[in-house]
Amino acid sequence: MRLQLASILAVQLLAVVTAVARPTGPNGNDDGVGRLGKVTGGIDSAASSGANRGGTGGGVSQDASSYEGELYRKHYERGHLVVVDREGTVVRRTRLRPEPSGGPARIDLFVGIQKVIESDRSYAASLSVEDKWFRISGSISEYREQQMNGTRTALTVPTLLLGARVMSGATRAHLEAGVVFARTQENGMTGSSLTGPIVGIHLEHAFAGPTLVGDAHAMAFEAGVKAYSGRVGLRAGHFEVAVRVLDFNVGPALYGPEVGLQF
Repeated sequence: MRLQLASILAVQLLAVVTAVARPTGPNGNDDGVGRLGKVTGGIDSAASSGANRGGTGGGVSQDASSYEGELYRKHYERGHLVVVDREGTVVRRTRLRPEPSGGPARIDLFVGIQKVIESDRSYAASLSVEDKWFRISGSISEYREQQMNGTRTALTVPTLLLGARVMSGATRAHLEAGVVFARTQENGMTGSSLTGPIVGIHLEHAFAGPTLVGDAHAMAFEAGVKAYSGRVGLRAGHFEVAVRVLDFNVGPALYGPEVGLQF
């Protein structure tokens, strides 16, 4: 059941990525301005209009259970769920992430770089602290783009989130809520700054080898600006590869592949 839920959530995240990754013209860049330039222009325009309006694994245990229609035995051994048939042959072995205890909290640090399609690149860093029931995380993403007229455009998006665990075991999921901030810049000079709430979900599912990671969030800013973000990837050891998308309602989606390191 948990594997099916993780697969469904992964497919939904991929659907978000493909649905919002729409071209802006015949070549996706028909006016000399990249995707980021269109997004920051839309944010600045909305912010200006809003201002003018005055708007706003321990021990071993085992039991008998039905597995694919037959009676099998399963037990937990050295951080793995092991399923054996009546003759004692192992038919399935799944690695499980250690369950958090009441001891020290788990701390994760991630740094990554993304190639943004029809734009330049973005950089991301996040830090999360997780105990048995709760998760707090802070992140910052910065998108950069060189325009054809020589100007340099940037968009910085920091977030602060508090999450509550809703699933544990091989699939760990947290419902999250917090605050998000968006700031546009041109040639190092600040343009617009918007703040708003953010809600979503963070999940991780441990397969026999890599770990599936995913995020989906919705944001509502001032001046009627909204945004949706999605990320799905695989982690092997400290290395992580993913696809990430950030879609504002005032411009085209910023999306592309991402690679990073998790510690």
